[in-house]
Amino acid sequence: MSMNININDFRQTDYDGYLVNANGDVLSIKSKTPRLLSQVTVNGYKMVIMYNDGKAHLEYVHRLVAELFIDNPNSYNEINHIDENRANNNVDNLEWCSHKYNINYGTRKLKQSMAMKKYWKQRKAV
Repeated sequence: MSMNININDFRQTDYDGYLVNANGDVLSIKSKTPRLLSQVTVNGYKMVIMYNDGKAHLEYVHRLVAELFIDNPNSYNEINHIDENRANNNVDNLEWCSHKYNINYGTRKLKQSMAMKKYWKQRKAV
């Protein structure tokens, strides 16, 4: 490998031949030369395409990191980005949470309120 990657920092995913580290890097070891997977951004979230039994699966990087590196004793289904940056998938920026906690976290409500005010202001101008 030409990149400075320590394979010992990675953990095996549920997909054979794919590893993830605590920074959110996803590594394919399916061929002789391991390679970092490209990440696409969908609605601000980083995603990767992983193959299992010949079928492509689009996976959220933050979910892969959380499942492999963060305990979830309460069996929460959602993952919060603590700094509210959906692209920051470092393990220190993620936490398992309830849906209620996630939708009420941080400045989300303020952003929604500002967007609604802008919408109504523009609508009245028409």
